[in-house]
Amino acid sequence: MISGPVFPRNREGLAELVERHLDEIERGMVLVDRDLECGADCNVDALAMDAAGRPVFLFMAQRDTEASLPGRILTASAWLVSGVSLLRRFVPFDGLDYSQPSRMVVLGFELSAGLLEQLSQLRELGVEVYQYCSVRVGDRERGGVFPLLGGADLEGGDADQLPEGVRDPQARALGGYVLDLMRRLDPDVQVAGDRYTRTFSYGSDALAELYLRNGQLSVRVPDAPDVCSLRTQEDAQLVAEAVTRRFLEVDGVELPEVSQRRPATGGEPVDERDLSLDQIRDMADQSQLSPEEYSVLGESRSDG
Repeated sequence: MISGPVFPRNREGLAELVERHLDEIERGMVLVDRDLECGADCNVDALAMDAAGRPVFLFMAQRDTEASLPGRILTASAWLVSGVSLLRRFVPFDGLDYSQPSRMVVLGFELSAGLLEQLSQLRELGVEVYQYCSVRVGDRERGGVFPLLGGADLEGGDADQLPEGVRDPQARALGGYVLDLMRRLDPDVQVAGDRYTRTFSYGSDALAELYLRNGQLSVRVPDAPDVCSLRTQEDAQLVAEAVTRRFLEVDGVELPEVSQRRPATGGEPVDERDLSLDQIRDMADQSQLSPEEYSVLGESRSDG
């Protein structure tokens, strides 16, 4: 089911989407400023920053002004060759890296076939086109934003790669560890996402989300107390434990209730969130997991 806010199909609707719901276009995108004049003949509707810190120039496509849109994009692209230094000086924003290649994003409700054909000729400038669509189900309308040109939905081997924009070597190594963990967890684990996000699921249940935000690679696990930023080996270990616990729960392995478990030395019950990897290994062994499931715990299971 398509889900998300519903907007009036006019410039005000596009403006509201840009100002308050940029995550509908792409996870981690944030608004920097509105209404930039890049020279006498070019107006950029908004400047945003994506999850990797790249500048994103947003253009609102409307039927009554769409004829001028390709020219506006070309003018903005040419202006950036010398004008980016002005943006760096007068439009600073925490995390925004003007040294990275800029993106040109077009957003609209109804884009004509002629406009899409013209915009497709500008792909080498990094032009991407997104369209807001909605559907009425019963008495409710649901809507969402979908890529038409240059979108970054995962295809083929992309699922085995880290999200774009991870430049720190330590973060790349730890992110690779998480990807390997998900690959070894079970052959039926599925991955979806876009340029900066990987969402892993088993059946209809989400296991984890690996994503970039403000240049930092992080992991969110459903029912885990916090988002974990991948900065250290300890972070990766915490993620491994949380993901393994989540998988066991989704796979139907009955984990002990908090009230039924006590530490080996006696005393107060142990919070589920404090389970060690050794305890999870023991639970997996007792639950007769398959070799594929057990391999995520970092050991080879013996049959003897």
